[in-house]
Amino acid sequence: MVPTVPELPSSFTLDDLALLLAVALVAGVAYLIARWLLTGVGARLVARAAPELAAQLERQRIYASVALLAPALIVTLATPLLRRRVSEEQDILGQLLGCYVIIVLALMLHKLLNALDELFTHEREPSMATSIHVAFRWLRIGNFTVAAILVLAVFANVQVTWILTALGVVVAAGSIVFSDMIYNAVSHVILKGRGLVAEGDWLEIPALQINGEVKEIGPQLILVQNWDNALATAPPRYLLTNSFRNWQQMYRVGTRRILRYIYVDVATVQPLDNQLCDAARELPGVASYLDQRLGESGQALPGLATLTNVALYRAYLMDYLAAHPQVAKDQIWRVSNENALGQGLPLLLLAYLTETQDVPFRLLDAEIYEHALAVAPRFGLRVFQAPAGIDLHARHDELLD
Repeated sequence: MVPTVPELPSSFTLDDLALLLAVALVAGVAYLIARWLLTGVGARLVARAAPELAAQLERQRIYASVALLAPALIVTLATPLLRRRVSEEQDILGQLLGCYVIIVLALMLHKLLNALDELFTHEREPSMATSIHVAFRWLRIGNFTVAAILVLAVFANVQVTWILTALGVVVAAGSIVFSDMIYNAVSHVILKGRGLVAEGDWLEIPALQINGEVKEIGPQLILVQNWDNALATAPPRYLLTNSFRNWQQMYRVGTRRILRYIYVDVATVQPLDNQLCDAARELPGVASYLDQRLGESGQALPGLATLTNVALYRAYLMDYLAAHPQVAKDQIWRVSNENALGQGLPLLLLAYLTETQDVPFRLLDAEIYEHALAVAPRFGLRVFQAPAGIDLHARHDELLD
């Protein structure tokens, strides 16, 4: 039996075929023109605004994908002509056109996500780059999932608005159920992206009694080994909504601050006299300070009676800090008075040491503070302290005598 060629429907004529071929030809020409404009003019405009992004977009050939929308625009404009010629096939053509637009948009978004992924992970540390790759991987999966659902909805004659509404409900419900997980994952990316926390940092969170070294930074938990060797955890979102202290910057700068208060008994503060001046001149820095004040006032030594022994003490401590080899000279150091609050006259001793390791720093801090306390009596000063039991017994014995 000789096979026969199937006949076209009686309503389909050569004019209809010519119209379809003409629309296809115009759509192809529109694609070539759009691609030429986008890869030429559009790429140069993007390169002027964001060169790095333009390079990634060019590498992903996203301009060619955007140009694929031009044929869809031509077919949409030719719809009134096609409706009169091929009315029987109008529904299937509309479905194909809708699916085509959805697929092209999904392809564009996929390539844009790839470009942004490469841009954000360029020259990043491996741990941070991995987190960004994971986030963009989930975005690409979501993009293709939504595109597949929309294509099925078009073929099933379901309104797109209903599909989008259903997706919105699902996303809203998911965001409620997995809100903590999502919040922690986003916080993890922000913390690492801004360099706020990294493995090996010295992290302190007083509210959670956390004070130790960061061992692991996960998307849901930050693991810290406290200095007492106890393990503690904190969710990443807690660090974005509450205060914490990261001491790692101290190691990067290379200096660590000492902040000490020396409480002087106010009863021992007195004006200078010749005897005190002669005794204090033997100490480093004091003689130069007195000579400087004499030069400013132009008076003899009795004219320095406006100064006090506390002033000489402060001058000595300033010179002591200036001469100390482990005090950073490129940062501030000072000794100043603070407001007296019933516990003597506070002298604030502030300096930055070049030693940042904990044990050597604390020993050096104690050395400087102890020296400041020990030298105070040489200026006729007494360090204030609350009376202890032995002081009360001594005073009681004095009264009895």
